[in-house]
Amino acid sequence: MKIAVCCETEDAGGLVAKNFASAPFLLMIDVEKNVIYHVYGKQDPENLVFADKIIAENCEAIICGPLERKPFERLAGAGISRFDGSGHKAQRAFIRFLRNQLPLIRDYIGGPGAVGHSHDLSCGCDEESDEKTSAPVLRKEAEDHLFLVTEEEAAALPDELELPDGLRREEIEEILRSYTTKS
Repeated sequence: MKIAVCCETEDAGGLVAKNFASAPFLLMIDVEKNVIYHVYGKQDPENLVFADKIIAENCEAIICGPLERKPFERLAGAGISRFDGSGHKAQRAFIRFLRNQLPLIRDYIGGPGAVGHSHDLSCGCDEESDEKTSAPVLRKEAEDHLFLVTEEEAAALPDELELPDGLRREEIEEILRSYTTKS
C-alpha cells in the first residue's frame, strides 16, 4: 500500500503542510516496506501536479492539511482518502495514521461541509443528491481506516515503530496487536 504526505521538508522530520496548496514537498511512502520511496517538489501553485502524482502512484490515502476545491475533487474522485495531519511532524502524523487517529477530510476549503452537507456514501439523510453542490467522496468512513486495530491496541503502540521490510497488511496488523500483549 502506498500513501502520500504533504510536507514542509524533504524528510519525515518536517511538519505536514498547513494546507495542500502550500505544501512544498510530497513524500511518497510504501507502508509495507516502511520507507519513503520518492520525494516530489512543488510544481504548480495549486499543487494539481501533486494530486496527479498521488493518483498515478495508486496511493490509497494522503496525509495533508485542508484541501482546496480542485485537488480535493480530483483526489476524492479517484477514491483517495484524505487525512488531516496538519500541525504534526510527518513521522508523527504517519504513526497517528497507522493508529487511525487522524481525522478524515470530508470536504474542501469553503465547501458545503456539515452545514450544507455533501451526499457522499456516508450520508444517511435520504435526500436526493444535488450534483452541483456535493463533492465526490467515494469511500465509506469504515473503509477509511488503514489497519484494523482497536483503540486500546492503537494506544499501546510506541511513538517510534520499526517494521521489517516486505510485510503484508495482515502481518503488520499482527505486529501492531502484539504490542498490547507485551504490556
